[in-house]
Amino acid sequence: MPSSTHWNIQSSWSKAGIGTSIVLELKKPPTSSISNAQPKKSKSSPRIAFDIGCTPCFDDSIPAKYIFISHGHIDHVGALFSHARAHSVSYGG
Repeated sequence: MPSSTHWNIQSSWSKAGIGTSIVLELKKPPTSSISNAQPKKSKSSPRIAFDIGCTPCFDDSIPAKYIFISHGHIDHVGALFSHARAHSVSYGG
């Protein structure tokens, strides 16, 4: 899948009449061999998700701290509360 300069597409799913879901992960900045600074260690790069109503890619969205909803149809917001619960349990809030 194509990606931008700053984001990788972690997962995406779309089916006409059911909904669309996209999960993006921030690319890690390139490390300089000149710098002595050690990169921060973390579980994963920051993620954001768009429209997580009904998607088989739900597990990819759990690390996302921010969820953006395009509109209030059930096929775009259906998994919002499930995501909040799973993210809270897995990442502490």
